[in-house]
Amino acid sequence: MADFESIIKNHCSEDGGIPAEAIAKLTKAISTTVGNEFVEKTRYKAKLEEIETLKTEKQTAEDSATTAESWKKKYETLEAETKAKETRSAKEKAYRSLLEAASVDGKHHNMLVKAAKEDIDGIELDKDGNIKNADKLTEKIKTDWSGFIVGVTEIGANTPNPPANNGSKMTKADIYAKDDNGKYKLDTTTRQNALAEMLRNEGGT
Repeated sequence: MADFESIIKNHCSEDGGIPAEAIAKLTKAISTTVGNEFVEKTRYKAKLEEIETLKTEKQTAEDSATTAESWKKKYETLEAETKAKETRSAKEKAYRSLLEAASVDGKHHNMLVKAAKEDIDGIELDKDGNIKNADKLTEKIKTDWSGFIVGVTEIGANTPNPPANNGSKMTKADIYAKDDNGKYKLDTTTRQNALAEMLRNEGGT
């Protein structure tokens, strides 16, 4: 920017008058300054609006990217949950087939599927939906649920080996508690009786 004050001081006469030469220099300086630094109001306003538009577009792009990422995560979560439910359903269906093949009384299937959560969680299915190592799991079913197999004396409310719970209700943790050697504290029959009683109390049949 031109130094207008210096121009005036250097050319101003003692009586305060400004000679024509100084006026000419001031006029030129003002013209040059206005030409270089002055921006027309409408152009200035338009430039501000352009800047604001760019800011808005940038923010919109960032918001869109955030929204897209959020929806992607939601979709992936939903997809994983759906797949997990389908897998669980397929495992339970396969386990029920083994119960049926082992001649386990059908009226107890729902109860036993609940009780066998850990076994079902550990099931591996092949591409056709069949259980891998099904023979091994079938033998376990016959051992664990022998009291529910048709043709074998069914476990009732009165049993010669009731759970040693001193009249209190046993939890699943109590039923499957192990000693320091890693062996179940309760024998198989007692565990079955206690588990059946626990599930009946919960309304399972």
